[in-house]
Amino acid sequence: MTAYERADARMRKTTYKGLSDSERRYIKAVEAQRQFDKELSRFYRTAPRTVSGAVDWENMDEKTLDYFDHIYKGNEKALAKISKMEAAGIDGDRVKSIFLQLNTHSVCF
Repeated sequence: MTAYERADARMRKTTYKGLSDSERRYIKAVEAQRQFDKELSRFYRTAPRTVSGAVDWENMDEKTLDYFDHIYKGNEKALAKISKMEAAGIDGDRVKSIFLQLNTHSVCF
């Protein structure tokens, strides 16, 4: 591994310094929700369609429907967790701002 690769690996590592445990859990829930949202978008993009352009739910196999159910429920669970934490008093904008300041890096080689 070259020095550039080591520096890049260090820069890509996510850090949670300066955040409390509840704020760390909030960030992880936001990241999980973002990932589930990407999976839902990918599912809808590749789902079989009817002639009218709607998703063809009747012709999907059971495995595909189970996959959709999994990502949909995961997304709903993550959103519920985020809203519960925000109701408990976590300032989402402030936590996201701190997290982005800690994990946004600019490197010139």
